[in-house]
Amino acid sequence: MRSTVQERDQIQVVINACQELTALLTEPYEWIANAAWGYVDSVALSLVLSLKVHRHVPKNGGTISLVDLAAKTGSSVVLITRQDNATMRGSASSKMNAPTMLPSQRAVTVPSAR
Repeated sequence: MRSTVQERDQIQVVINACQELTALLTEPYEWIANAAWGYVDSVALSLVLSLKVHRHVPKNGGTISLVDLAAKTGSSVVLITRQDNATMRGSASSKMNAPTMLPSQRAVTVPSAR
């Protein structure tokens, strides 16, 4: 079902109103932090492509350790390891949920194609 230009315009008006309402209901420091963290996924994808990570991860199932992946990409485990927003901000609650595995135990696993 295709929407008309008028329907798309109406949808955009609703989206804009919701974004404005969210901004009004959110504390300024929190709104700025959320806006800044919104770019994290783009930066992560850019990093993966720049390091050519996809060339080193097994294609048909298997595992590569993060240590090996870091070595093959000329990077570091810290750079290519996922960190959630709370951990990176250093919140007290994130320290309780921080991963306990050593970096050498972490790995990237790709399911085999069926």
